[in-house]
Amino acid sequence: MPTPVAILAGAAAIANDWRWLAIAWHAMFIAAVIGTWWRRPITRTVATLMSAPVISVSALAWWSGNPFTGTLFAGLAVLMAFVARRLQSTPMVAGPSADAAAGVVLATFGLVYPHFLRAESWVEYVYAAPFGLVPCPTLTVLVGVSLLAGSFGSRPWAAIIAGASLIYGVIGVAMLGVLIDVVLIAGAMVLAGRAWRPGIASR
Repeated sequence: MPTPVAILAGAAAIANDWRWLAIAWHAMFIAAVIGTWWRRPITRTVATLMSAPVISVSALAWWSGNPFTGTLFAGLAVLMAFVARRLQSTPMVAGPSADAAAGVVLATFGLVYPHFLRAESWVEYVYAAPFGLVPCPTLTVLVGVSLLAGSFGSRPWAAIIAGASLIYGVIGVAMLGVLIDVVLIAGAMVLAGRAWRPGIASR
């Protein structure tokens, strides 16, 4: 595993050198949200598509010389795709109102994640924060969407996303000193608790 200094330098390089890709991920996310107004999304489709930014993070981690994150995010993408294939192709149903509200807050925070990107104005974080580029903002969005979608009715899905998010949240706060990752830790703990809620499927 790279040193903390190397990890922070690599994340900063990714966030700034690949700014155009972050903008593209933001555009795709907004397009997906707008699309839900026209047609209710299908659970399996949404869950499958959520692995795309995870694959992007893995590829950029390898590019920056971080095989630890590259390997873990590749494995996470595989697990997400495996669970997604087991979901039913039914219209997605939102989770309880409290979870949905928390999900919106977390997803929004991940999309405007105010770290690593060199910005002359806070407005730049709105469209170019490193979602889809580095781990913590990407995982924060995934936790948010998972809460909003009631974990797609899947206990393994909630456990996988919560577990990965808790690991990277703790690394971010305790090892890298990125204190805002406490938001990711809190979201991961909420999602982990929801994984054992009565009525959620074990598939």
